[in-house]
Amino acid sequence: MQQKPLLSIIVPMYNRRQYIMECVNSIRQQNFADWELILVDDASTDGTPALCKAAFCGDRRIKVVMQAQNQGVSAARNRGLELAQGEYVTFVDSDDFLLADGLQHMMGIALAHQPDVIWSMGRYYKKAAQEELLPAPDEAGDMQDLAELSPDIGERVQLVYASSAWIGAVWNRIYSRQFLKENQLRFELLSANEDTLFNFLCLFHARKYMVTTKLYYVYRLSDDSILRQDKYLDHLTRHVQDTFKLSAILWRSLQAIPYFQQYPKAADKVMEKLSGYMLEMPQHWGFYPTPPEHRQTVADCVRDALTADFGDKAWLVQYLYRQFMESQGRGRT
Repeated sequence: MQQKPLLSIIVPMYNRRQYIMECVNSIRQQNFADWELILVDDASTDGTPALCKAAFCGDRRIKVVMQAQNQGVSAARNRGLELAQGEYVTFVDSDDFLLADGLQHMMGIALAHQPDVIWSMGRYYKKAAQEELLPAPDEAGDMQDLAELSPDIGERVQLVYASSAWIGAVWNRIYSRQFLKENQLRFELLSANEDTLFNFLCLFHARKYMVTTKLYYVYRLSDDSILRQDKYLDHLTRHVQDTFKLSAILWRSLQAIPYFQQYPKAADKVMEKLSGYMLEMPQHWGFYPTPPEHRQTVADCVRDALTADFGDKAWLVQYLYRQFMESQGRGRT
């Protein structure tokens, strides 16, 4: 009987033939070798899965899983979680790569401290056609090289309110798979900010949360990276709709956490912070400013989203609407 790996690495991929070899090889070259790699192809049309099957067929640690149709990164990650066998899980984007000692460092922390979550506070950036890696630590306050967060939820609320970095990307974190199962933590099927909600819930459910300032993840700034593409109007419309949907999910999730039941004003504070952050995210993606000929369509989209039932949180809907309309003039030209 084959022994289960310590770490499951989940890589969702869609039309990443150009980068997937470097991504996977950076994992195969890790100093830490007790892992399985689950490549979840989201119905690529450029031959990405065939390339992976041919290149890595001799490595039994690597599985290539095919989605029948394109469903988005959340569905791909969830499929990977369903198949994962490791004690811990992590995520890597298919156009990024890891430094060789990264997983050894992170799993050393996991084995020594048995946390629910480990966060490497930052990443390196790699610009196209440049060899230099640019370090970018997250601005999340002064931290030791290795630290454990206080279990006090009130203190964690203050961390989130001080910096959105605490609930950012999933790819520079390692999670206990048992912790995720116990708390039924999965990715919502949204067009954006699904990792924000996922990490937020992890932060407030985790009994033991470790942070390290060592950087190992290399985030590629490529012309066709998902977050660098110019977005079309339908993406903008979907993002606005999903932001309202995510806010409703977030509010319901807060109500299930005892701390926020006891301190409802803390829930309001977190909602204001995170909802504004999520709605302003498209400014970094090239949505704004909205062309004049599309503004009515955008306004109709927001109006439709406002019809969602937010219970007694009408102030939240009004806040989101105001943030969205004000942001129209703040984007790049």
